[in-house]
Amino acid sequence: MSTSRPVLGDYQYNSNTNVWAQVFNWDLSKRIHLNAVYEIQKLAYTNTTGGSNTGTTVLSLSGRPFGGKLDVELSYQRSNTQSAFNTALTTGAPKDTSTDLSALRLGLSYRISKRQSLFTEITDSISSGYYANTQSYLSFGMDYDLTQQLGFRFGWQFRNQAYSNLGTATTAASTSSLNYSANSLLAEFNLHF
Repeated sequence: MSTSRPVLGDYQYNSNTNVWAQVFNWDLSKRIHLNAVYEIQKLAYTNTTGGSNTGTTVLSLSGRPFGGKLDVELSYQRSNTQSAFNTALTTGAPKDTSTDLSALRLGLSYRISKRQSLFTEITDSISSGYYANTQSYLSFGMDYDLTQQLGFRFGWQFRNQAYSNLGTATTAASTSSLNYSANSLLAEFNLHF
């Protein structure tokens, strides 16, 4: 699958984007499903210098490997972006904003009734390059099916983000004060298609 689309937004950031993606699905067994996605995105700004080339790979396993009511999803994402950007419509070399990202996610869901499920999700990611950082998420709570298409999620989320020295020395020094941890209440509606 390959697509090309113009993105017309703010004058300074108008761009042309080309996306090529390949999707692979395989039922490893009656209980486990494998999904793999590889995508290449090329973006070029039309009213300023710079652009980006991004390659992304996502692998995920999902299903009920132990049988019963426990749904498990394990996914890994690897992304490499080579990018440069000029923040003003002036001459000069664009700023290097390239990054590498790796992320691992584990999701567990256990149905306790016809409409209710308990869930836990854990995500860890690490990036290097421009604004290098590590992030971790932990969330848990309950999903309630209001209808076949509409669900409500209620729970709690912990988030931690720390900028690291995996980027340039200038970036690491300027972002150390941006580290934070946060706890938040989850209350959201979800549509199922």
